[in-house]
Amino acid sequence: MLAYSRENGELTSWGFACEGLKDPHTEVIDWFKEFLDEDLLKELQEKDPVNVPASIEDVEKWFVDYLTQLYQHIELRMSLELEIPKTWANSCVEFIFSVPSTWPRLTVERFGATITKAGYGQYARHSVFVGSSEAEAQAIWASFEPPGLFSQDEHILVCGGTGCTTDLTVLRVASLAPRFKQST
Repeated sequence: MLAYSRENGELTSWGFACEGLKDPHTEVIDWFKEFLDEDLLKELQEKDPVNVPASIEDVEKWFVDYLTQLYQHIELRMSLELEIPKTWANSCVEFIFSVPSTWPRLTVERFGATITKAGYGQYARHSVFVGSSEAEAQAIWASFEPPGLFSQDEHILVCGGTGCTTDLTVLRVASLAPRFKQST
């Protein structure tokens, strides 16, 4: 969620701070993820031009604003918790973003551009990866609890439900070894 001043268009709040906001001078934007798919946006604009964003540029701005706020929050939290002499800028940080499995390649690329505009990957030791589907990310997360939940070559059905979409994906367990390593 994002909240913007109706008077000057400036971002005034983001995330949970927007919950229940009922200020007539503020416009709250929420559930905008699905609109980043430009073909879907055009289709929805034809059906409901009043309640659907007017342009893909508006949607991209919302993504950049939200991701910028999230990045700044992560940077602040991590800067407070990192051990001296490390700083946020010279720490090894890996950002891994998942995307809806229904997004076409161009939408994934558009999302990647918003991530860059928001500041992710700006330092030499920071990397950004975009591309795993949300269902794959959920399966990876689920594979850590409880250990031994999956077997090699087993097929699993992952159902990811949000307020906007429900993704069903069948995945094959290609390897039992996690693909993650600790950064130093």
